[in-house]
Amino acid sequence: MILPDIEDVKKIRSKMGMTLKEFASKCDLDVSWINQVESGNIKEPSYLKMKKIFDMYEFEKYGRQK
Repeated sequence: MILPDIEDVKKIRSKMGMTLKEFASKCDLDVSWINQVESGNIKEPSYLKMKKIFDMYEFEKYGRQK
């Protein structure tokens, strides 16, 4: 499975039209962690956290179409 690049996290959130708090809640991640990723303070996030973002995005993008 190919996960989005770390630089894409902010693009994904913007594309979904979510606030930082909404996005973090949907991904079940901490707001401050998402903020650090988006501002470039975290260069190599954990696979599991990035997978949470990807899974939530895929569900919102494709899961609702079914």
